[in-house]
Amino acid sequence: MDDGIAAQLLAGASLNCVMRPNDEIPSNRPLHDECFQLPHIIIDGSKFSAITLRDIVTHPGMAWPIVFYYTNYKEMFGTFSPALVEPLYQGEKLLQTSLSPRERYKKFDWVVNENCKKIWDSQESRDLNAIRATVLRAGRMKAVFLDEEGIWNIHPVILPQVACAEESFLLQTAYIAYPQFFRKVSEIENRVETEKELCAYFKEEKRCFKGGMRGDVPPFHAFYHLHHDGTYKSYYDLARGNTTNTYKRLMIFSEE
Repeated sequence: MDDGIAAQLLAGASLNCVMRPNDEIPSNRPLHDECFQLPHIIIDGSKFSAITLRDIVTHPGMAWPIVFYYTNYKEMFGTFSPALVEPLYQGEKLLQTSLSPRERYKKFDWVVNENCKKIWDSQESRDLNAIRATVLRAGRMKAVFLDEEGIWNIHPVILPQVACAEESFLLQTAYIAYPQFFRKVSEIENRVETEKELCAYFKEEKRCFKGGMRGDVPPFHAFYHLHHDGTYKSYYDLARGNTTNTYKRLMIFSEE
């Protein structure tokens, strides 16, 4: 069951998806298999939304690179372009997103890899030796933390810093902007009322082969400074400059 995947992700597993696009769509020819890594993940209960690497797909004629997202809440997936709302562009801009049924794929499978080891947990030992050793060997890390809203966030760590003369660290995560409705199951429910209605919409005049529903939605900017002392700063805290949050739990994993 897809619902069991969330528990695996919280235990450090990495998420991928393997697809066979439907070749009834001309752009999917020739028939082929493909896969995505999904390093950015938001979990609410047993439901999750997972996002590819930022600016992962582009081809001649595209104005902006796009990101793909998948969820186990509905049999759906979508795309958006975070470049259009990044801080560089300033102002409150909406995220251009699309929503499509997974039947655009002939085959879709989640692939979970148990390839990471937990090296720090805010609820267990506070020893930083494992994090320090990972930094010194230039190992890859990811942060799994429960924020003040009760949402689990999983993001790659792109700049880990461990103090030499004291027991402290600062971990900076990779930036991504994603649709705000990913944050909670209730918001996804508001976006798509029922799977039956969604499928009915897409199947009418074969909309599923025409890109699905498109719309502009508020973005959520995900970028974090995580500290050993139980505090973190989000993108919004860093923009304001004078606010700090407290995580409920933080786990750090390294790739084996």
